[in-house]
Amino acid sequence: MAYKTVLILPDLHAPLYDEQAVETALKIAKYVKPTHTVFLGDVIEAEGVSEYIKDSVAARAVSDISKEFDSFNNLFDRFTTYSDEVLITKGNHCDRLRKYADQHPEVASLVNFEKNIHLRERRKDGKKIRICEYNEALSLGKLWFTHGTYTGDTASKKMVMAYQRSICFGHTHSYSTFTWTSPIDVKDKHTAYNLGCLCSQNPGFMRNKPNAWTHMVAVAYIRDNGCFNLYPVGIFDGVAVFNGKEFSS
Repeated sequence: MAYKTVLILPDLHAPLYDEQAVETALKIAKYVKPTHTVFLGDVIEAEGVSEYIKDSVAARAVSDISKEFDSFNNLFDRFTTYSDEVLITKGNHCDRLRKYADQHPEVASLVNFEKNIHLRERRKDGKKIRICEYNEALSLGKLWFTHGTYTGDTASKKMVMAYQRSICFGHTHSYSTFTWTSPIDVKDKHTAYNLGCLCSQNPGFMRNKPNAWTHMVAVAYIRDNGCFNLYPVGIFDGVAVFNGKEFSS
């Protein structure tokens, strides 16, 4: 039976990604040679266009965004070497670009997400890329992907109840799962997978605040009938074990 091999990458927040975790994730990618790669949103930090930075000006914001996308585009190329198809779900940090463009229409084209990831050029080169807006979702078989809408200890429960599908998401930077089963048909089951992050666990704005952020990727195998098996792979101090093999940065 044929199946898709999917590498799922949560919350890079480039250029604030964790170098050890990313290098280990790249080695996992080389090992599994995914046919599909999924970026679960917040691929860049978008700090320069954040509404939390009150002194942002268009010139500085555009300069910052260019550097952030340079960082992500480098990772995009490295992670998708083997993939025929790439899925990107926009996150709340990606959505900062839309908000900023609404406030500063004179630079709208310069902070455009699709333009900055060279979407048109990549598609011309033969790469199939699907993108969805913040809070929308994409699917491969019966497994769905979105950035994430909820936070807190019940995020996975809220996600599976809201979307009523088996769904992978990031957003909280922590790992959790929750399975919902129909009270009428026990075979009707859906699971939400909150898949941690690949970003720094202590960025400057956290000020050393304790958190449950977990470095992680996931590998899913999706059969022709849409059914899937998903394997979360935790990365601790740059080391992960998957399929009996150790990967380290």
